[in-house]
Amino acid sequence: MRKLYILMFFLGIVSCNIKEGSSSISVDLDQSDKVSIFDLADSISIVQLETTNESLFKYISKVIPYKNRFYVFDKLSLTVFCFDSTGKFLFKINKKGRGPEEYENVEDIFIDNFNDQLLLLVPWGYLLTFDLDGDFFSKKKLPEEVLSYNEVYALNRDTLLFLSRNEYRAIYYSRRSDSIINKCLGVDEMPEIEYTKGNVYMYNDSLYFSSAGFDNKVLNMSHPERRVAYNWDFGKNNLTKKRISNEMKSRLKAMKEKRSYSMLDNFGDDSYPTFYRSRSLETDRFEMTSVLYKIPFSYLCVFRDKIDGKVKVFRETIEGIQFSYFLAHDNFLFLYNTGKNKCYSEETLSLKQLEIVKSHNSDTDNPFLVIYHIK
Repeated sequence: MRKLYILMFFLGIVSCNIKEGSSSISVDLDQSDKVSIFDLADSISIVQLETTNESLFKYISKVIPYKNRFYVFDKLSLTVFCFDSTGKFLFKINKKGRGPEEYENVEDIFIDNFNDQLLLLVPWGYLLTFDLDGDFFSKKKLPEEVLSYNEVYALNRDTLLFLSRNEYRAIYYSRRSDSIINKCLGVDEMPEIEYTKGNVYMYNDSLYFSSAGFDNKVLNMSHPERRVAYNWDFGKNNLTKKRISNEMKSRLKAMKEKRSYSMLDNFGDDSYPTFYRSRSLETDRFEMTSVLYKIPFSYLCVFRDKIDGKVKVFRETIEGIQFSYFLAHDNFLFLYNTGKNKCYSEETLSLKQLEIVKSHNSDTDNPFLVIYHIK
């Protein structure tokens, strides 16, 4: 069965010295607020992605809205699909192979808004560039000193930021000189990075890095001193060095015993706090993060309103809409439906929108997008 994915639209050289910021957001994870979806968004629209033999895809790994288009990446088929703002299919990029314009794998995609280019990243060190209509532009071999290239972002017309799962988490690369100009977030600098995966989001033309799990800081990766933009403060639940040490020991023990390890193994164990922060995001109105807390696979959503400073904590809205893995772009928020959460409520939709929802066949149709516009 094809999973239904719903998207909620809410809304030069960099130094490796971390500079602390003064903004700290205090959060009580046991707080339970009644929040309506209309406390967050003022309108809803739905876009059905056209289903044809050429546009049919299996899985949404990433969606990037840009210039009235949706660029959808299906990591299972290693294909990028492009649809216009009404959901009409435009083209796809599917060039698997070893040729000069082809790729054997794709780890990540990104829209370089400084050069209006689509970037496809091959994990073992190739970057393919296409124009916004899917026409091939170039294929570049990246420096071999990085063993694994896992994510790519554009900082300006020249500088790219790569995230890696190896010795250094963040790598700054100059396209002009074809060289690495800086490496940050190393194992020695932030040991917990070795064990966690963070996320990067763009807000007001700056890139922000938020380490998932151990570290609560949100870093402005575009700032010359990589300044801490703000910090999530969970009070008694904050991670201490002792708690981090216990977690690392648990992971190493699992590795020695050659068994799989999940952070969820420690839920309910006093040796480690029963929470795990997934990601941070930001729009003009809100600063947000999602947290696994006490209940495995059930995310708490934390929203801080920039206008009044109030923090809301909830597992679902009063309409029953549940947040899971979500992304932000400009003043829109993307919420991915994992098949286990409810991403829309029929009572909030118009008759025309209900018709789209009820006529959708998850076995044969491409997903439709539910778009919540942030206040």
